[in-house]
Amino acid sequence: MRWKPEPAGPDRSAEAHEPAARRERIRNELEARGVEASTAEALAEPLQKQLDEGRMDMAGLLDGVALGLRAQGEITQQLSKNASEVQEIERLMGSFASELSKLDEVLEVLAAYLRRMRTTTPTPSTRILH
Repeated sequence: MRWKPEPAGPDRSAEAHEPAARRERIRNELEARGVEASTAEALAEPLQKQLDEGRMDMAGLLDGVALGLRAQGEITQQLSKNASEVQEIERLMGSFASELSKLDEVLEVLAAYLRRMRTTTPTPSTRILH
């Protein structure tokens, strides 16, 4: 079905001649398809221009817009979830690096202690390390 102003009737006469009434109808149709009110309001005018030029079928266009916006919302939600997971992994890796640094310090102290023990004059009873 092509977008054509409906015949003038009791409730369609204003819509047939008034762009604002057509935009309102488009906005209402988008909201009925689950599009958020602010988004429907922003899209109503550009969609009206497309429909007025006779390039598109109204129902198909509005269904496509609603479907695209739902997909975009799902993708945005998934990206947000992935970003929070990446932040959690970064936090864990930072904590792990901090613990490795502490372990490295302890190993350096132990190595220094062992070097000092080897350089001292060994007595027969101190040669064996347990």
